[in-house]
Amino acid sequence: INEVMWMGSTVKSFDEWIELRNTTDEDIDIGQWTIENATSSHGVLHIPASKTIPANGYFLIANYPKTSANSALNVGVDEVNASLSLANSGNGNLILKDRDGNIIDQAKGDTWPAGVNITGEVPVKKSMERNDTPGDGTLALSWHTCTDSQCNDTTYWDSEGDNYGTPGSSNLSKDNSTETNLDFSLRPDKLAVGFKVSGSGVSAFTILEYKITYDSDSGPQAIMGNIDILGASE
Repeated sequence: INEVMWMGSTVKSFDEWIELRNTTDEDIDIGQWTIENATSSHGVLHIPASKTIPANGYFLIANYPKTSANSALNVGVDEVNASLSLANSGNGNLILKDRDGNIIDQAKGDTWPAGVNITGEVPVKKSMERNDTPGDGTLALSWHTCTDSQCNDTTYWDSEGDNYGTPGSSNLSKDNSTETNLDFSLRPDKLAVGFKVSGSGVSAFTILEYKITYDSDSGPQAIMGNIDILGASE
């Protein structure tokens, strides 16, 4: 499980997709394989017979073909499955199984460790990508958000804009899984301050400890504390 567009696109919230990657030098027959927790109500998505991932290649499962008005994709889809439905939170891990029920791979999905879903007047959607060294897919540190500027060009999308991802191709932004952003704010009446820490690697930590220092009439002061992260990425 190499990349997940769990939040949909700016065209349609249901414009979701899952990309599988073959890391071997031989074709893999994935006919009758399944992905658990990939449909509504924690259901199972079934891959039809006679489907194959080429050697060192990719297999894209999406709600819509690229020709659909509901799709933002500019790449071919290997399997169109209208039952694909990924909850934005609490969906459960994605579990890829072969036709005999053996677990081949998993992707952390109880709380998505990466990806961006900004809604509103200027929406932004960024996929969750597996790191170059895949590691354990149930760990947050095995994933990062597709943030590279090339992630939103017409190689992958109908138009450049606010959709980021590399469907059907190798991942980008491989080394930014621990990148964090800090946004600090002061309320207009200057009686309160606030801050937001965000990044795909934040959820790998347990506690955020902070110390805010400032000058006052009586000398330097500090506000200290800690926050339980509990798997959040923001």
